[in-house]
Amino acid sequence: MGLFLDFVENVVSQKPSDRTLKCAGKSFAVTLKKIGSDEISKETVEYWIVSMTVSGIKKSSRRKYIGGLSSIYNMWNVDKEVKNPFESAKSLDIDDNEDGIRRANDNLKYIPSLFKVGRESDEYETISLFLYLLYNIRTGLQDAVNLKFSDDTVAVPQIDDVMESMRMSGRKKYVFGLEQGKKRSGQIVREALHSMHTVLRSYGFDFGGEFSRDAIIALWIAEAVRIGISVADIRSMIDSVPKEYSCLEMVQPSVLTQERRVRILQKVADCINDGASQWFVMKMRQGICPDDIRGAIKTSFGKLHDGMLFYYPTHTVVSRDNKGKKITEEKPYLPGILFFKHRKDKVGELFKRIGNMAWCYRWSNSPDSPYCTISIREMKEFQRHIGLFSSDIRMELVSRDISFSVNQAVKINGGIMDNHIGIIQCVKNNNGTRTYTLALSDREYATWTVEDIEEIYIEPVE
Repeated sequence: MGLFLDFVENVVSQKPSDRTLKCAGKSFAVTLKKIGSDEISKETVEYWIVSMTVSGIKKSSRRKYIGGLSSIYNMWNVDKEVKNPFESAKSLDIDDNEDGIRRANDNLKYIPSLFKVGRESDEYETISLFLYLLYNIRTGLQDAVNLKFSDDTVAVPQIDDVMESMRMSGRKKYVFGLEQGKKRSGQIVREALHSMHTVLRSYGFDFGGEFSRDAIIALWIAEAVRIGISVADIRSMIDSVPKEYSCLEMVQPSVLTQERRVRILQKVADCINDGASQWFVMKMRQGICPDDIRGAIKTSFGKLHDGMLFYYPTHTVVSRDNKGKKITEEKPYLPGILFFKHRKDKVGELFKRIGNMAWCYRWSNSPDSPYCTISIREMKEFQRHIGLFSSDIRMELVSRDISFSVNQAVKINGGIMDNHIGIIQCVKNNNGTRTYTLALSDREYATWTVEDIEEIYIEPVE
């Protein structure tokens, strides 16, 4: 691979005005790097052509690129018995759909306008259903119709946001109110598609007169291509190939782990909507309490931001004064540590305003390090187990010189913290107890120690 690309680069350097040849060489090099290939074959050339097609490069340009590299290959290849893979690929039959790919890419620019629609709008639930299907590309429309609040969903903050906003509707069973139980499922699906199509067209979306689940998949593919997800990974992520991207049928899907699939979903969702709410952690300065923080935000911004939540875990302590009178106090488990849920694109501005009162944890000491986040799912687990604490459990904030692996997770399937899952570490102490740790950053941890969790009850989360 290197020798051929070096040869291409050398030829291009001798023809600096040949922009087509320069673009062709760069495009092919990027493709080979993505697939980690070291050979120039018919398969890698076909992969390159599919990559160019889904990127929206016109057929006329693709032909010029292929022709240019084919000529260079003939100059480079000394073994004339080896077939020129670029020549072989010229006859590749790709069902070209330039208009469909162009529409999918154009439609991406209208998505941000959907985030401005408030809960008071009649269109809000229809838009939320569309966004859920866009973020969770591996779920079908019927699955979305049947989605219940009690169901597990993939760990994507944007999906959590959609479900939390629907929870405010007051419904207790189905996430989306589509008259389930009153209408046949087929009718619900047809009406949902019609509603989404009508609403999206009013915001400028153009689906060429047709709208289906595949039209939403095409939007997701357009964003995935734009941010550099390989066509093999994209093919593996989708169960149905939309007609706009029918050339993906020619690609061998990647073999992806579940963890990798989730990371791809998260990456694409973040690029579609970087304003999803997440849980962050702040350290309040000496003498500051949660009410001071709330007051400062209201004073600075005029009100608390929509959807902003705070969590300051406390426990009741009962004691007696020197006269024997009973005193009941609420004391924080972690003094000075305030968890807050906020849109991540607004966190920076928040601490510009209240930086004299608190600072937000980052994953490392670097000023460019991202703010530490705790997923909504992990936060719920944490909150649930706070309520199960008893006198044999203590909780504290610690700092360590050596960072824990924040991605390691364990499941506790016995004892007082049964079923706890999260980004935690377990440490067996000399006295037989166990200390569990919730990472707040790479060096700060909330820890609690228990006496009744045995080794057999702890297992890694796959």
